[in-house]
Amino acid sequence: MNGLSLYDYVVEVCANCRCGRCLDTCPIYRVVRREGVSPRGKLKIIHAYLRGEIPPSKSLLENTAYCALCLACEAQCGVNKLTSTRISMGEIIPSFRYELIKNGYELPQYKSIMEAVLRTGNIFGEDGCRDVDHQVHGKNVEIIHWVGCVASVKRRGILTSINNILSKLKVSFKPLINTCCGYPLYQVGYWKHLEDIAERNVEAIKNLDSNMLVSSCPACIGFIRDFYPKIIGGKLPFKVKHISEMLQEYVKSGELKLDVGDGNIAVTYHDPCHLSRYLNIYDQPRDIMKSLNINIMEVEKGRLETECCGGGVRLALPEISTTIAAQRVLTVPKDVDYLVTSCPTCTVNLNDGVVVAKVLYDFDVDVKVMDLAEFINQFIK
Repeated sequence: MNGLSLYDYVVEVCANCRCGRCLDTCPIYRVVRREGVSPRGKLKIIHAYLRGEIPPSKSLLENTAYCALCLACEAQCGVNKLTSTRISMGEIIPSFRYELIKNGYELPQYKSIMEAVLRTGNIFGEDGCRDVDHQVHGKNVEIIHWVGCVASVKRRGILTSINNILSKLKVSFKPLINTCCGYPLYQVGYWKHLEDIAERNVEAIKNLDSNMLVSSCPACIGFIRDFYPKIIGGKLPFKVKHISEMLQEYVKSGELKLDVGDGNIAVTYHDPCHLSRYLNIYDQPRDIMKSLNINIMEVEKGRLETECCGGGVRLALPEISTTIAAQRVLTVPKDVDYLVTSCPTCTVNLNDGVVVAKVLYDFDVDVKVMDLAEFINQFIK
């Protein structure tokens, strides 16, 4: 993985541009309204650090916490749109966090995430979490269901829904529960443990003789698919798909049959940042819901322009996270029955956002937040 110095040029380009198109697209800046925590502000600080104008410090690391890695700024960045240069906050911010941690500076909330993953295999540090090695039994499994941290602990309805769907499809599968892919450690800057985590997880999956891994978590999918080959230094011996990609294929083939009855349901869909901007997946969930012949109402700002739910800072900045979620909930069209998304973290955070929106903003839409798998599991024939 790349160190911070490799981004020296693109950081300088942003520092000299100062267009400010990123400001109001940043969910954290919209809440905090401080230049220093805006995407532009953070890159100016990193630019000064790289030039030796400011030393490493804990306050610099604290400032980087104000980034959800949602890439909303990248989607509107003037440099990215008008030049061949690509400013990637999803790489620069974790690299800066890694640089500062390497220099001996830590944040309690980041350290607790690292310790929880190493101790329990899950970001929440919940008792009963199981090491991936202890879950590998049997051979010739068609599909590995990589459950991920959030669906294992905070939203188990996603786990049971996907297991039920796979059972209905009559495919052999194995759920791997309470097993962290390592992305949270990459995200917060604890990179020294990533090689061990990636190698252990890949070896465990190989031992099941499966050629397909699916997950409801876009962050897990992106990290395993795109970063594991860089970490382990080679091609993965299995394919990696988001659950929406796989389910779309089964719907199109007619193997997954859904029936919503009279179809008198109104749904809006929230595009998760990682699914849309990291993985470029936004049509597949919509295609699945369209097959139900229900009323789908687009939420304000979708697909690549989607607004972040705040889930990326849920553990580090919980109050800001739920405020961002509540603001996203306010864009939900009236008269919808369901707010559907395709990410466990988004599902949990938006559910909290509905509660906060009702208290803070008099939000009066009686909407139920569900993950896509939970939603369609209701309608399987």
